[in-house]
Amino acid sequence: MLRFSTKTPYIFKEPNKIIQYTDFAPKRIWAMYRHGTRLPGKKIISKYFGLIDIAEKLQFAKNLTVQEKELFKNWKPLNINLEHQKFLTKEGEEELFQLGDRFRKQFPQLINNESSFTFKYTPTQRTELSAKKFIEGLFQNDFFDYTLEEVARDDTILRPYKGCNLWRMNVKKNPRTLIEKNNLIKSQHVTAVINELREITQIDFLDFKDIELIYTICGFETAWRHHLYKEKSIWCLLFKNEEHLKIMEYLEDLEYFWVDGPAYEITRKVACKTVTNMIELLDPKNNFDKNMTFYFTHSGTILKLLTFLELYQDKSNLTAEKIDNERKWQTSQIDTFSTNIIAILYDSIRYGPHIQLLHQEKIINIPNCVMNEHGMCKFEDFKNLYKEKIKECNLTDICDNRKEEL
Repeated sequence: MLRFSTKTPYIFKEPNKIIQYTDFAPKRIWAMYRHGTRLPGKKIISKYFGLIDIAEKLQFAKNLTVQEKELFKNWKPLNINLEHQKFLTKEGEEELFQLGDRFRKQFPQLINNESSFTFKYTPTQRTELSAKKFIEGLFQNDFFDYTLEEVARDDTILRPYKGCNLWRMNVKKNPRTLIEKNNLIKSQHVTAVINELREITQIDFLDFKDIELIYTICGFETAWRHHLYKEKSIWCLLFKNEEHLKIMEYLEDLEYFWVDGPAYEITRKVACKTVTNMIELLDPKNNFDKNMTFYFTHSGTILKLLTFLELYQDKSNLTAEKIDNERKWQTSQIDTFSTNIIAILYDSIRYGPHIQLLHQEKIINIPNCVMNEHGMCKFEDFKNLYKEKIKECNLTDICDNRKEEL
């Protein structure tokens, strides 16, 4: 299992097959995709080249094999132009093309001239190219009419938190948000990781910041190469103890839990427009021309959407005191590159309209909704689950930075 948090490559091993049921026919699709594998941001890129010095020292580390030393001797950082920070990689392009191709094969009954397609993306290179590669995989050599649109930076559906001053002030920029992560960094768990890597590398000055960078690059380089080259980054070799890799993963999960997860109520509320849009576009009572809607966005939106829908909720908040390896909130599983959430409206003459929810292309149970044998619940029941929250969905009021409540 790969444990690189939100830098984990997208893995799908299920066989391609048409999704169809005797009594139910798919009518509408609402889908949210995170962009594919990307390059690091400016901060990581500027530190990335600092690993050259460490790689040189590793050529003489007594606790590495001859083969491992040779790998570090031959390692060179990817030549990344700062202007290309966070750009989609070839791996990311392939992920989205394959997602589109599999969608075409799974729902052939919807990929025709009777369907009308809408694609929207945030104003970034990685989401725009993700959308275009998905479209290539979806349509292949066929031509269908579709709308491709760039939305505003703070679009209330694709990136609602960008325009939420109260969330940014009380959660994102709040020092208390990182208390649990910082407590774990100061714990004996992380001290054990530091000591082991110092022993393996024979580099006494190695500190947590160095190890955090090694872990991050281990994830990025593995993601860049996963589907195209089937290999891990050589920097992953330094994490010889799987338990220590779990600790590094948990540090990331703590941060994402408190920044983008269910720790603060306002984080859940910020995604209300996204869910409102999902329900409105799927509702069979609403007569919309476009029945196929695809959005391309970012990790922050995906995690807040999962939080609003009450998916992957643990019984209590994640803390530094206990590392629960059975926790549901594992970003290496729920928020990889190219993560996707797909809501499908099915109609049935016998049973009426139903909704089915897919995450990472697999059916998931909708909390507090009675599911049938196909993993669907009645659309009206689903709608009623969020009725009150949607009624209170006024982002201007929710995000008023004059408020003090979280």
